[in-house]
Parts: sequence; C-alpha cells; structure tokens
Amino acid sequence: MPSIRHSALLALFFMAVCAAQAWARFPDSEEIERMKERLPELKIKEMVVNVSPKTQVYLPSGALDLGLKQEFRKTSLEFNSRYDFVDSFMGFNLELLYKLTPAAVGFDLYDKVDFNEVYSNVEYIQRSQAVAPFAQRYISKTTKIRGSLAFENTYTSSLSTSFKLDQGRNVLGQVGMYNNTVEETTSTPKGGMRSIVLMKSFEVFGSDYDYMQSELYLQQYFGSFSDHYLGYEFRAGYPIDAAKRPFTSFYYVGGYRILRGYDFKEFMGDALLYQNLSYNIPLAKSKIDPSKSLAFSILTWNFFSESAKIGDKKIYELPEDVKANFGTGVAYRIMLFRIFPVQLEFSVAKAMEPRDPEYYVTLSTIYYTWQN
Repeated sequence: MPSIRHSALLALFFMAVCAAQAWARFPDSEEIERMKERLPELKIKEMVVNVSPKTQVYLPSGALDLGLKQEFRKTSLEFNSRYDFVDSFMGFNLELLYKLTPAAVGFDLYDKVDFNEVYSNVEYIQRSQAVAPFAQRYISKTTKIRGSLAFENTYTSSLSTSFKLDQGRNVLGQVGMYNNTVEETTSTPKGGMRSIVLMKSFEVFGSDYDYMQSELYLQQYFGSFSDHYLGYEFRAGYPIDAAKRPFTSFYYVGGYRILRGYDFKEFMGDALLYQNLSYNIPLAKSKIDPSKSLAFSILTWNFFSESAKIGDKKIYELPEDVKANFGTGVAYRIMLFRIFPVQLEFSVAKAMEPRDPEYYVTLSTIYYTWQN
C-alpha cells in the first residue's frame, strides 16, 4: 500500500501535467484577435422616454385637471382626467396611438359623469362612455387629418324625480383637420391652433340618434411691441341636422372655462358662437443663465373680454342674446429646468349685466418632458 508521501507526489505530478496541457491550449494574442472578429455584434440603442404631465387647479371651485403623455418608440399613451369638487364633474380620457409614419392608428376610451342643476333647476346625473378607434395622417409637420368612429353609451336622468331624460347608444363618426404651431416654451407664446371637424351619428350602424354637427376652432397669438402680445380664440358649433341628438352632445357656457362672470354651465344649446380677446402686458421679466435651473420668469398684466351666443341654429341669424364679459388679471409664469413652465394667475370678471364680479385663481403646469 503506497505511503502518504508517494500519494502526495503522485497528485503533484498529475496537477503539473494538467497545467501544462491547459497552457498549451491557451490561445495566443493573434488567435484572440481572430476570435473577436468572429463574435456577433450587438447594437444597443439608447432609450428615450418622454413624459408630459399637465396640471391645472382652479380655485375656489376646487376643479383639477390632470394630463399625462408618454411616448415609447412608436407607441404614444395620453391620459387626461378632470375632477370638479364644487360643480360636480369627473371624467377621464385615454388615448393609445401607434405610429405608422406618416400615419398612425389607435383608439380612445373615455368615461364622463356630470351632475348639476341645468334642466329646469332640477339636479340631474349625466354620463357618457365610449371607445373610439381612429386613424390619422400627417400631411405636414404641424397639420394632420384624423377620422374616428365612436361607440358611445349615453345616460341622463333626474336625481330628484328618478325620471330618465335620455338614454341610448350613439355611433358617432368624425373626420377633421388639425393644425398646431403654438410655441409655449418661450416667455411669449407664438403661433396658433386651427381645426375643423365634421361629425355624424349613423343609424345604419345601430345608433339610437340621428344628427350631424360641424365645429370650427381658432386660436392665435399676435406679437406687438416690447413683448406685448394679443391672444384671440374663436369657437363655432353649427347643427347641420339636429333631428335627434343626445343631451351629452349639447354645448355649455358659463364659469371658469368659457364665459367667466357667469355661473358654471349656466347656458346650454346645440349651436355655439364664442370668442375671447386678451391683451397681455409684461410688467416684470428676468432671464437667468441657461445653465441654471431657472430659465426665465415673467409677470404679466392682462385685459380680456369674452362673448358667446348659444341656443339653436337661429343664433347665426339673429344678433340678440349675446352674453359678454370683461375683466383683468395678473399672471406669474416661471420656467423651471428650461422645460417646465408653471403659471399662477389671478383674475376678476364682470358680466355685462347686473351681477357681482366673479374671482378666479388658476395654478397650471403646461408640460414637462423627461429623458433618460
């Protein structure tokens, strides 16, 4: 039987033999370079994610708007939500889009619930839910054509009497052209927005309604001198055929959104004419070194006037029944991190009739972009 010493020597001998074989098989520098050339190449592309939340808070009504947009490669997801504590509204809209340059396809989802005293001073609840597939195509960098077909359920009922005012299924087709050249990342807004939309409810696809509507929207900023600028907004809704339409398709004016100085959603109708004219004067302005987190801040004094006509298509023929206001306010706008504008605005509006003035406070963040 071999001794422990002989066993140890034998083990060392085998280890030396294995090491020599391994060293003989180890590739030299030239062989290593040839092996590198045979390796597959992997290209890693940097991922960029754009997140664009928009937030607006209206006081003293307690209304809150929240928007979020995120893009990943060819997919875009946009979410908008609005909650109004005092005037009792809540709703959301979700849009998913897939780019097929220069076209895109996707769908919209929305759910809106509104309850307020509109119909003969009776409290009501109104709800609309829909899914709407769409397709769009850019005909220029700032202009697109879009068509959609919405499958919507509508419901309107009186809360005090539990009487159902309207309920049905609405299959609504829309086609429109949209143009947007607005630049809001500078201290003075520039450009404008324009759109024209035609919508039709299709009974042939199972709709319980039958109507056709056209809409026109214009917004434009005009520069004058010393960074003064003029803002103009125009909206028109014309009922081409209003044989049978849901209550959820009516227009409303009054309150902090359209026609300040009046009660929230005080007036309604299936036809609308609205315009807003404002003149903005910068009171104080500062620019910071671009390397700093604060790009600029500006304090603006503005004067504005709104006017609206709402009802049926006769408003386009008769000059009376115009609701109007005038007002003034100050707005402080600051650009954080060169990409994150925040605006605080205080305004007072007086209706052109015997009413007390109304006061409004708005805090808004216009957009935010994050890249990684």
